[in-house]
Amino acid sequence: MRGRALLPDPGLNKGTAFTDDERALLGLVGLLPDSVETLDQQLVRTLGEFNRLHDDLERHVYLRQLQDHNEVLFYRFVRDHLRLTLPIIYTPTVGLATQQFSQIYRRS
Repeated sequence: MRGRALLPDPGLNKGTAFTDDERALLGLVGLLPDSVETLDQQLVRTLGEFNRLHDDLERHVYLRQLQDHNEVLFYRFVRDHLRLTLPIIYTPTVGLATQQFSQIYRRS
């Protein structure tokens, strides 16, 4: 898989963690921001974005979007911040998310 076909696959998409060589090889030049980040740098940015959100439902939506976009980053973030994320991806927030499903639906 190459280029635009690669990016929607959450199992293959590394976001900004694609190196310059990988971007050239996979036809991703111009499809991603110029900066290349390590997974650890992505985790710092993700934690900052997560902490800026106002409530648990927003954090739930954010994590679902992250999982839909980049599974490696999602699972590493959850693993590294289990106490912080477990109430968001499991009970009690998932119950609220289920009740609000029609309002928070983003993608099938």
